[in-house]
Amino acid sequence: MESTPSQIPSSIHITVFSDDWAQHPSSSQHLITELLTSPQYHDKIASVLWVNTTGTRPVHLSIADLKKIARKLKNTYRSPANQAPATQTSIQPNVINPMMYPGFRKPWQRALNKKRLTDAVLNHWRTCGIHPSQPNTSNTQRVVLTTLPITADLVDTLPAKWVYYCVDDFSVWPGCDHRVMDQMERQLVSKVDQIITVSSTLKSRILSMDRTPQLLTHGIHLNHWVSPHTALPLTSELSAKRNLISQIGGPVFLFWGLIDQRLDLDFVEQLAYKARSAGGQLVLVGPEAKPNPRLHQLAGETARGLAIPALTLLGNIPYQYLPHFAHAADVLVMPYINAPVTHAMQPLKLKEYLATNKPVICRNLPSTHAWIDACDLADTPESFADIAMLRAHKGTTTQQIAARHRLQHESWSEKASVFMSIIAPNLVQAPSHQISLAA
Repeated sequence: MESTPSQIPSSIHITVFSDDWAQHPSSSQHLITELLTSPQYHDKIASVLWVNTTGTRPVHLSIADLKKIARKLKNTYRSPANQAPATQTSIQPNVINPMMYPGFRKPWQRALNKKRLTDAVLNHWRTCGIHPSQPNTSNTQRVVLTTLPITADLVDTLPAKWVYYCVDDFSVWPGCDHRVMDQMERQLVSKVDQIITVSSTLKSRILSMDRTPQLLTHGIHLNHWVSPHTALPLTSELSAKRNLISQIGGPVFLFWGLIDQRLDLDFVEQLAYKARSAGGQLVLVGPEAKPNPRLHQLAGETARGLAIPALTLLGNIPYQYLPHFAHAADVLVMPYINAPVTHAMQPLKLKEYLATNKPVICRNLPSTHAWIDACDLADTPESFADIAMLRAHKGTTTQQIAARHRLQHESWSEKASVFMSIIAPNLVQAPSHQISLAA
């Protein structure tokens, strides 16, 4: 943890431990990109180091895990300049990929990863003229931002102001090493200087650990979503995928995001069959992370007399091109399970969905309640499918469109300003006007 500064810093060096840079546009990537690209922060951000890590999930020698290991090894020896950012800007942080053991269950594993990560960060700091032996009280302050419990062992070895940006509950996240993540998160929470959570459920979880976090919900790049004309032109491969949607004769229901066990297959199945009966289709866009096997069974089924499957899996579509697919759909859907993991999360896609002005139907979860006047919520597979079909026919209501005007005050620029006022209050003041922290 940091010591009390004897002088006010004029800029900060930020080191980030989070999901791999450029793999998908997470909230931490949106915030850091905003800080790097906004002129108001140019004299306040001395440097940003992004540390790609591994080890939140137990390793199984599956094809998916082997592919992930191969990608990690490739990135370890890849020039950071060749790692394209997940958003449209070409400005990005310095990215390093320390070689790690993919696990934290045993003391020797934690000790090895602690040394590997500490050495990698300290070496980079020294090349940037950052001297960790000096007190963190100089003109330029060191700030470490982490979204990962696996950094708990580093707080004492990397002298800086530590901020835990809590974006998910890893103790219940599908595929994670739950016991280890819960143990390390509790250690991290006890050590860091500040904690920021993205949902009220996560805030309550941190409060139960005797720490008081600040709440900062996700933002939106509004202009990116209002029209496909604001997105990058499609490549030929993506145009072919976009044309698949255009050729569907009936209503198109679209989901994008990580396709994993958080999807409720009862909701998916009910909507897929109803869409197919009307000549339409449910389309899922995104990378897969061991979803329910029933999903591929649905994707392979065809109804008698209908030459279409119950649903289509389009694979991953980069963030830059998603508006083309969003505006080709009739209804945007969020069919998540009702479980602790979905109660804790704050899906980035909700505000992205709303920004398109397309009809939006979601599972009734805590993260959706602040926008109940801007979309439709459902508790059962039958009501979810029925409302989706109704919206495909009648469109978004005028009341829902009006409610979505609140998105104008939910920009990532606004969120970054609040974020900076939390982690560096001497450098940036909070916005003078109130922005929503509960949605």
